[in-house]
Amino acid sequence: MNYRELQQRLKDMGLNAKGSKAELEARLYANSDPQITPEEDCPTGFVFVGNGDSDPAYISMGGYMFKLNGRAVPVAEPFATRLRGNNHFKEV
Repeated sequence: MNYRELQQRLKDMGLNAKGSKAELEARLYANSDPQITPEEDCPTGFVFVGNGDSDPAYISMGGYMFKLNGRAVPVAEPFATRLRGNNHFKEV
């Protein structure tokens, strides 16, 4: 989702739509109801652990929203294969 789409979605929700893209994503994630819902065919979950160099509080990848050191997010297998090779994510 690009910056303008984030702003519009937040405005539609009656929330503040100003700030950096990371701030807008965090605000959207915190106010989404329900939070990202697990898919039934997603047995694998991943946690965004970052690398310690100015990691964002939230990151959006592949249509999933990850919070830094937050709860595990279940992902579909094709995307899980990509995350296994990324040292910013830990499989749980």
